[in-house]
Amino acid sequence: MKRLLLINPSSENEIQSPLPYFVSEGKGVTPPLGILSIAAQAMQNTDYTTMLIDVQVEGLSYESLANKISQFNPDIIGITAMSMTVRDAYKTIQMSKKICPNSKIVVGGPHVNCYPLETAAWKDVDYAIHGEGEIVFGEFLREFSNRGYASGLKGVIYKDSDGVIENNERADYIKDLNSLPIPDRTILPYKKYSSIIMKKSPVTSILSSRGCPFRCNYCDRPSVGKAFRPRSVESVIHELKICNDIGIKSFLFYDDTFTVNRKRVIDFCIAITDSKLDIEFNIRSRVDTVDEEMLYYLKKAGCLGIQYGVESGSQTILDRMNKGITLQQIHDTVKITKKHNILTTAYFMFGNPGETRQDIKLTHEFMELIDPDYVMISIFTPYPKTKSYEEGIKRNLFEDVWKKLAEDPTIEFEMPVWTENFTTGELNKMLTDTYRKYYFSGKRILRQISSIKSIRELREKAKAAVKILKNRH
Repeated sequence: MKRLLLINPSSENEIQSPLPYFVSEGKGVTPPLGILSIAAQAMQNTDYTTMLIDVQVEGLSYESLANKISQFNPDIIGITAMSMTVRDAYKTIQMSKKICPNSKIVVGGPHVNCYPLETAAWKDVDYAIHGEGEIVFGEFLREFSNRGYASGLKGVIYKDSDGVIENNERADYIKDLNSLPIPDRTILPYKKYSSIIMKKSPVTSILSSRGCPFRCNYCDRPSVGKAFRPRSVESVIHELKICNDIGIKSFLFYDDTFTVNRKRVIDFCIAITDSKLDIEFNIRSRVDTVDEEMLYYLKKAGCLGIQYGVESGSQTILDRMNKGITLQQIHDTVKITKKHNILTTAYFMFGNPGETRQDIKLTHEFMELIDPDYVMISIFTPYPKTKSYEEGIKRNLFEDVWKKLAEDPTIEFEMPVWTENFTTGELNKMLTDTYRKYYFSGKRILRQISSIKSIRELREKAKAAVKILKNRH
């Protein structure tokens, strides 16, 4: 019997983004959708007995994980690598190889798509999956099952017998997402997943599309590409019904921009209403892709909240980002979203390229003007492969630190920050002060109290408030 073990590693050694601890703590844990989809492909299309471990939701120590690996004794161990948890992915790979020296270690995920050769070169890695993993990993399993090794497959990077890396071209983007099997959430302890922004538990993540057609300078998603690839409405509704049947009623849509196709969104909402699904959901959107009619249908279908990438209250900074939106569009869209009683979350960043104190002052004023239900503020952090990251390296604002980390995940690492006009300390202070000022204004305290619908929600909001009040840095 052939055994496949898939692992979502710990976040014990997670690289911390520059956020106050009271923001990063207590946000909840959501299912690892990518590796769940890989598991579904393996279970449906291969003869491998498949086990999936989400170390984060189970709160496993490395010792407990080691015991599970040893007991299952897999032939192949697949480990997902995210850039922020790359240290734990690396540590898990080393431990897995030590416990099961004859097992083949396969690594995939967003980090591999940024640094495929560097990841494939890690000592205990046998194969790396470059590109969207579902189909190519299924092909890899069949090839390995038949021949005991895999070579020549598009999207599979491997070491030959002499340890030389053989780099096949990356896998093509999957054109028909409807062809992928629906993840079986019951292979994980699905009742443990939750999110602070949802009212009901358990919560699950879901994707109705891949790809983002917009071209903001600070963002790049090589793992999914720029072309918008939607699933059919029927396919998504089918997945929602399966989740409903096991008691999941809260959904976080992780589409980069859920509202790219207006007709599809409205058709989807009508289908939810017609099917009488008892759900609540939250989506990510852009202010230039929604309108009154869409919001009406979203609310009717159970949309609880919308997350908008606002980023700045300075039109000059928005234009430099290549954001493609105006302050007036932001103002109008937040206003009509609130009118339809959909919770608004606005994302902002401080310390953007070229940003001055006057620009940040404009952001503070704009934040107060549009008055979203929630704000999520971060310090601008250039991520690998983005235009902003490449520009920062050329201007000697920071070294190519992400590449160095990819080559050796054990090194000391500090997130790069755009220190053109501000020090890291100045940005951190602005960030913390803004959070405290925003959430502890009288009108927002009253608004939060009046919106509480359950004991769980009261408890979570009270804990968040205490963390903000206790923070003194």
